[in-house]
Amino acid sequence: MRESLDILSALREGIGAGESAHVLGLRAELLDAVIRREAARARSEGVWQGRAETPGELRIRERDESLAAVHEARIAQRIDAALDQDG
Repeated sequence: MRESLDILSALREGIGAGESAHVLGLRAELLDAVIRREAARARSEGVWQGRAETPGELRIRERDESLAAVHEARIAQRIDAALDQDG
């Protein structure tokens, strides 16, 4: 949750600083990705509450979290590149 609030804060600061629409769109895309990951984690924690994850469930969750992290890192790289280009 904290991560999504940090990204939302950066998005607001970017609007105030006059960042390009491209950069703001990428920040919004990153915020969406993080919120989706956090929601998926909360759902899975609710499903597994009161019981242990099976090895298969654990592998699926770890894979999903890994894919989400890669996706978010790529968006962050695109933000950095756009800022360099704008800057």
